[in-house]
Amino acid sequence: MRKRRRNGLGAYVLVLAIVIGTAAIATVVVGKNRRTLYSTTERFHRHIVSNAFDPISAAERGLLPTATSTHRGGAHAGVRAIVVHPGRIVLLAAGKPVRTIAMPRSPATLRAIVRSVRDPDWLSESHGIVTLRAAVIADRGSVLRVSAPLTREVVLTRRAGVFLGARHARLRLDGVDVRSGPVGTTDDRPFVVAQRSSTMVIRGSSFRDLGHDWNSSYGVTWASGSGGRVVDSRFANCYIAIYTDAAHDLLIRGNVLRRNTLYGIDPHSHSGHITVVGNLSEQNGRHGIIFSQDVTASLVRGNTARENHLNGIMMDASSTGNVITDNVVEHNHGDGVVLADSADNTVTSNRIRGNRVGILVRGANRQRLIRGNDVSGNALAAQGVTLTGNAVQDNGGEWEPERVAAIWFVAVPLTALLWWLTFRSRRSRDRRQRLRAAATA
Repeated sequence: MRKRRRNGLGAYVLVLAIVIGTAAIATVVVGKNRRTLYSTTERFHRHIVSNAFDPISAAERGLLPTATSTHRGGAHAGVRAIVVHPGRIVLLAAGKPVRTIAMPRSPATLRAIVRSVRDPDWLSESHGIVTLRAAVIADRGSVLRVSAPLTREVVLTRRAGVFLGARHARLRLDGVDVRSGPVGTTDDRPFVVAQRSSTMVIRGSSFRDLGHDWNSSYGVTWASGSGGRVVDSRFANCYIAIYTDAAHDLLIRGNVLRRNTLYGIDPHSHSGHITVVGNLSEQNGRHGIIFSQDVTASLVRGNTARENHLNGIMMDASSTGNVITDNVVEHNHGDGVVLADSADNTVTSNRIRGNRVGILVRGANRQRLIRGNDVSGNALAAQGVTLTGNAVQDNGGEWEPERVAAIWFVAVPLTALLWWLTFRSRRSRDRRQRLRAAATA
């Protein structure tokens, strides 16, 4: 009798185990929003330029831009520079002065330099368009202004050693369209650079087709203690639109950076106190905004980083003590906000949507604060960090309550139904057994 009861109970347990087990498996398999988390790993090569001369030093020596301390080469006749000093300009060819021209000590302008040099082989002007065929360098206390309406456009010829720069000086560009000329290769593309504690101020200007992969030659650069501001300007098809190297106290505000080869905004190499506010960085070849290699005490606020080929906003290589707040980071092919080996950053009140991973932390993961962010619609909400205190919804890998409820809405009645059918089946079998026993008695 006890054996029969145990056999009867076993049937119910089997039914329960089958249904509950199937529902549990379905919950795990179907109950989460699973999206494809594709890899963003790409092979990427950059020139190693640690032994390279800075562009201004190379131009003044007449060296080709690719010269390094170990492969210097000789002075090249095609490398020329117009160096602006207070009260005079000096023309250098192959590193040697060929002319010295007196100029008023008041701030120099490109138009005034054209009229002083009077040689179209060096630079020329027509209807507000100035074409440079040599580097123009504001040096050691001088001030160079390039402003509309006198100068509406600056064309930098694609040839070795052509750029617009400042060293220990002030350079201002206001309402000017700066672009490279049509002749030459991508590796010859000219650029704009401020070095050695210069101040470069840019307002309402545009920069197109500038820069290449070499030391401080990327697009528009502030380097070696320089600062200033760039506001309400546009950058397109540059190698790196805005780059810094050991710069400080730089304001980057209200700019549009679109379809640049690598990055839109790239503070780098021990830069600090960089303020990045209200910019649009989109459709760039890698990251929209990246701080890399000990960039500290800086602010990224109110920017939009979208549709970039890799990440939207990234802190990399010990970039610490920065604040990333009130940004829109959406629809990047890679991740939204990335903190890579960069501790003690604050990430608050950002809208992070439609990326691969919403917030990714790897390496040093001690963060001051990650709170109040809207993380939604990403293939995965986060990696390397929990998002307590953030609004997290509709990301891949999350439980879908409606799906789970539907599974168990079916499982519970099905369990009851199978239990009842098992009960009816056993009663019918027991009745048949009793009838057969009575018939044979």
